[in-house]
Amino acid sequence: MEQSTRQVTVIDELWDNEESKANRRLYDEQDRGLQRQNIELNDRIKKFEKQLEILKNNQLKDHDKELIKRILSKQANEYNKLVKKKDQEIEQLNEQIRQHSKPNLLESALRQSNIERLHLEKRFLSSSSSLNSTTTTNGGPTTTASAGANEESLNSPKSSDSSTCYDDSTHYQAVTKTNEGLKAELDRLTKSNQDNTAKLKLQFEQYDKLQQAYKDLETKYNQLLPIEEPHKKEKLFYDSCLLENKQLKEKLLKIENESHHKDLDEQNKQKQKIDALENELLTLKSTQNHQQDVQIKMDHLQKELELRINEFETISTLNTKLSNELKNSTNTNERLTAECEALRAALVAKADEFDSKKSENEQLKTKNSDLESIIKSLQDTNDVLKRLNTENEINKQELKEKQDHYEQFQKIHDTTKRENQATIHLLQ
Repeated sequence: MEQSTRQVTVIDELWDNEESKANRRLYDEQDRGLQRQNIELNDRIKKFEKQLEILKNNQLKDHDKELIKRILSKQANEYNKLVKKKDQEIEQLNEQIRQHSKPNLLESALRQSNIERLHLEKRFLSSSSSLNSTTTTNGGPTTTASAGANEESLNSPKSSDSSTCYDDSTHYQAVTKTNEGLKAELDRLTKSNQDNTAKLKLQFEQYDKLQQAYKDLETKYNQLLPIEEPHKKEKLFYDSCLLENKQLKEKLLKIENESHHKDLDEQNKQKQKIDALENELLTLKSTQNHQQDVQIKMDHLQKELELRINEFETISTLNTKLSNELKNSTNTNERLTAECEALRAALVAKADEFDSKKSENEQLKTKNSDLESIIKSLQDTNDVLKRLNTENEINKQELKEKQDHYEQFQKIHDTTKRENQATIHLLQ
């Protein structure tokens, strides 16, 4: 009974006190304001995250443009290498034509072979004349030897006749061997002479064909002279364009390096800002979690209040019965007043906590203003990037014009290459 009377007196004092009601209304209004501010802060944080994603995408697009520039520069270098190779091939073809136009060395070789043949024929004639002379001389002594043999068959021996016949036979065998060797050399020289004459005929025919082809080339070259003059002019113009392109590339490299350094500095600054923003987001999330915990506690307190209100309604019926016992519970009432003062002190502490939260909210507002200034700086950098993009498009247009000149030059070069290939086929 005493506990029920205590609860009734505490609830009566809480709800009868007008100051506590006013404080409760203010606390509810301030809690609603804090919830609205938290919603606004969450929306702003989402906007900041979207803007950061847009900036990252713009940086990726700039990286793609730089890759396209590098690919175009590589293609231009490859084209220059191909042009140099083709010029070298044309020079080699001209040198081959000059070499074919020179007199061949086979004429001198044929002359030397003819001289050797005449020399060998002279030697053969001399050897044949020497053989005839030796045979005549050998025939005379044989007749004389036969007569002497008939006259001196009785007195002289047969040893002298055998020695003379042996010397003549050995000399005759040596002469026949030399004649056979000379004949073999003559046959070989005649065959080589025939082969050389056939080769000379073929080479003379080829030389005539080359002369005709060279004349055709001269006529074509004379025809191509009026075409080649504008081609030379175009080549000079192309060389000047290449020089301008190199200068522009150097300027672009300087600008790109400067922009790259600036971008790196800006990226470092942006990373620092992003880290600061992430830290702020973490702090905001921690404050949100704390606020959620506070809201959960408030809900729990509201449920307890509702339960106590229900209990108050049940106890109000008992209050009529226990009114007689209130006279005896004056001492208990004093104790309850002390407890009420303690509760009031708790309310004052909660009011102090509310003031601290309000100061935290003001700090968040200042941080929000700082973030807005950062966004403005990022927008300025985005404008600079757009200006660089416009300059890049102008450079692209210039590259397209140069590529058109390059395609025209390549068509002319293909036609000249086909004509050169046709002339090479004719030469072959």
